[in-house]
Amino acid sequence: KLYLSVGEGRIFENAPQDMDTLVGKILRLDVSQTDPEPEVIAYGLRNPWKFSIDSKNRMFIGDCGEKVVESVYLLDELNPEKPYNLGWPIWEGTLRKESTPLDFEDTLAPIYEYRHHQKGACVIGGYFIDELNAYLFGDYFGRIRLLKKLKEHWQEIYIQNTPMILSFGMNANNNNIYLGGWDKVYR
Repeated sequence: KLYLSVGEGRIFENAPQDMDTLVGKILRLDVSQTDPEPEVIAYGLRNPWKFSIDSKNRMFIGDCGEKVVESVYLLDELNPEKPYNLGWPIWEGTLRKESTPLDFEDTLAPIYEYRHHQKGACVIGGYFIDELNAYLFGDYFGRIRLLKKLKEHWQEIYIQNTPMILSFGMNANNNNIYLGGWDKVYR
């Protein structure tokens, strides 16, 4: 299967909540098919700037917020009975932006979020590191973080300033993680 993240780009209002468009979604394609039909597994995303699937077949998504909140989501099941709704543009993380009938309980809550300029802006998803039992991710303004599930909640256990981050990469053969910036790649 091939997974694809599509941002919303404000193409038209409420597109991420509209199941008749592929905007603001995480899609799955069966590439063994000649003409695969995209299947929506998650919707209600603003700008899913990197996602990854870990060894437990879970998907971590870094969804870049608009003006206030940066969010990290976890899809525990990649074959849900119905697609996950992450709430955008009604919800920016746990912050209600619009008054509509969509209740927060009807969305998938982020496992972690932070406010803009409190700890950075524009979250960029990373990788779950099995050896640490933690999720590594960053943000555009140059911070990397580790999240770990402690008891019932995911908590930030480490933060470090770095150069500006555009993406992460991982070599599955040796578990090296790479951080891509504007002019350099770091291991």
